[in-house]
Amino acid sequence: MKEVYIDEELQGAIPALTSREYADLEAMILADGKIRVALDVWDGAIVDGHNRFNIATIHDLPYDVHEMHFDSKSQAIAWMIANQIARRNMSTVTKAVMVMKNKPYLIAAGKEIMSKKGSEGRNKQLTGGSSTLMNPQDPHDTQKIMANMIGVSAGTLHKMEYVYTKNPMIWARVELGERTVNAAYLECKQIEMGNRQKEMDEQQRIAEDIARDSGYEDDGQADVTGTGEVDNSLDAYDNGKYEIEDEESEDDPTEVAAGEDTAVSKPNHVPDINEVAYKMMRKLVDIKHHLLEVYRKSDYIDAKVHTALHMQATDIMAIIEGEYIETDT
Repeated sequence: MKEVYIDEELQGAIPALTSREYADLEAMILADGKIRVALDVWDGAIVDGHNRFNIATIHDLPYDVHEMHFDSKSQAIAWMIANQIARRNMSTVTKAVMVMKNKPYLIAAGKEIMSKKGSEGRNKQLTGGSSTLMNPQDPHDTQKIMANMIGVSAGTLHKMEYVYTKNPMIWARVELGERTVNAAYLECKQIEMGNRQKEMDEQQRIAEDIARDSGYEDDGQADVTGTGEVDNSLDAYDNGKYEIEDEESEDDPTEVAAGEDTAVSKPNHVPDINEVAYKMMRKLVDIKHHLLEVYRKSDYIDAKVHTALHMQATDIMAIIEGEYIETDT
């Protein structure tokens, strides 16, 4: 038999005894002069009896061991949780903390047991008292298993997990009995909604600042001259005033029938550039407005992304203004 020892990960999976509970256990063992209940061990590591082992070691008392068999540490912890719930008089909140803290182990143990092949896997169960923790014959539902272990509904477990993970300070009040689970859940939701509104307001403010710095106005017009005057020619393109044919034009311009309109209508205030440049301009205008929508509607944009989009918008406006467009002459 391997030497018995305490695995800190296994020991940390279950709640420690209070000082009063430990003192009572020690007094009872010393009165008996021995450890009456055998220690449960898995490959030498204690899975039940950590306090009895410590007391026996301190007072040099004999003890017996009972060997347990698990396929993994996750399965050992799942058994330990069920065993503790069955043996100890725990409050619902204390059980919930133990179960929620060890949720990754419970998920892993469930997957391992469900994937087990053959009759050993089909028949293997982890039990605590009279309640079954996991049965490979049933569909695996970790949330349902956890709720059953705690003795609450799945809905209540959801609220517990929400408060436990989102706001430890409010959860501490639940543990102290100062808040019910429902009251704590509603309080967390109200805080989240308030923070969300503040975040949205800040995003809106930043978006408006960027739009203003980029020359965009609320009506979609743009100050592209840098003088504060609005150039409506871009909006004319965006609104479809100047249509551009999608079909490729003929190589020989002489084949265009006399009196027939050319593929592109060019207003007097638009530079005389080729059809490809017109199509590019239309695409760029679409991109410009898409970026503006990103500024205004994005749920979350951090400062780095804002800066990158702002730089893109500046480059696009420069292209639209013709700074980077090369025309055929």
